[in-house]
Amino acid sequence: GGTLTSLLDGVELVHKMFDQALEELGLEKHAPLGDAFDPMSMEAHGMIPVSDPEQANKVMNILRPGYRLKGRELRPALVQVGFHSG
Repeated sequence: GGTLTSLLDGVELVHKMFDQALEELGLEKHAPLGDAFDPMSMEAHGMIPVSDPEQANKVMNILRPGYRLKGRELRPALVQVGFHSG
């Protein structure tokens, strides 16, 4: 007899608990917003024009976080990178 809101709250709680359990096993989420683009741990899926040259080659948007297990890359982060046209 619950509501849709209580169902969604329950699903969110289970998701958080699952993430915590994976972190305890050594899984790390890699969300490199603002970091310099690194092709070894990121996959570029487009570029975004930026007005500040300091933001060139930096991660401007994360489309999908990456994951590492005890320092080993499991899945690269899917990102959009800034470029400055001058």
